[in-house]
Amino acid sequence: MILILDEWLIHDLQGENGFERQSESFQFLERVKERCDKVVFVRGSKFLGKVWGFSEVAARDSELRKKFKFLKTTFIFNNLKSEILDLEDIESESDEEILKDVNYDDRYIVLSYLYFRRRGEDVKIITTDRKLKSVLERGGVLIDYRDDFVRGYLR
Repeated sequence: MILILDEWLIHDLQGENGFERQSESFQFLERVKERCDKVVFVRGSKFLGKVWGFSEVAARDSELRKKFKFLKTTFIFNNLKSEILDLEDIESESDEEILKDVNYDDRYIVLSYLYFRRRGEDVKIITTDRKLKSVLERGGVLIDYRDDFVRGYLR
């Protein structure tokens, strides 16, 4: 399965949402590593910007540095565990009606989803954004809340 994650992952890993979520999100990434699943990174997206911001925060904290190094080596620099897309490429391929109801900063999420669906891939969006989930579900997009998906994935 291809997993499209948004900024919740970085906020969790940095500890902004508490120790429990930080631990749970790190365990989630470890489980993704064990499985045949992949994480999507889109160059030019808000999510990837947050990833690189995490590297700056991690530089000042040894525990966070370990988490960032794991994210970077296991996923970002490992084409077996990631799908890296260019925002310009996926934007030029789509004029979907559903995009009109999506915040501009979140378009990469939907564009990535549509890109992989056109390729016939098993893909799912994982978010904490209730409005985004509501809009996308009405459009037939496979999307789950972070809490429900991560806890089920870890079982």
